[in-house]
Amino acid sequence: MPIKNLFSKHIKNTEYGEEIDISHTFVCTPRKEIQTITKGSLRKVFISTRSLKHIYDRHVFDKKMPRVFYKILNNLVNIISNQDKIYLNSPEKRGDYIFVKEIDNQTYMCTVEIIDDNRLEIVSSCTTGEKYLSKFTLLWS
Repeated sequence: MPIKNLFSKHIKNTEYGEEIDISHTFVCTPRKEIQTITKGSLRKVFISTRSLKHIYDRHVFDKKMPRVFYKILNNLVNIISNQDKIYLNSPEKRGDYIFVKEIDNQTYMCTVEIIDDNRLEIVSSCTTGEKYLSKFTLLWS
């Protein structure tokens, strides 16, 4: 099920913090050279309704920035498969890698975690800046 269908079926028009059914969908497979960086062989990237709901609640309710949410929703595949940079995430934070992509003069990040040898999962996504990213180790650009 494509990301937009997952959103429409499980998350669209839900209330802040509302419980949802947990489901997963395939997002994309990163380029081969990225597979080496994430130490995986043919790892595919997925997203759960839990993570998508987190991104939705954060932007629509907490930050009152629904346009940012829809920009993320429409560009998750682009952020992961055509990233500009990859950072190693901090050990105390959820997720292992941060994929970064500039879109329309705004920097977007997507945090992914290793689930197993064949699977990465998106845990969060938002806009960011170089100051925030400077805290992390750059792995690829």
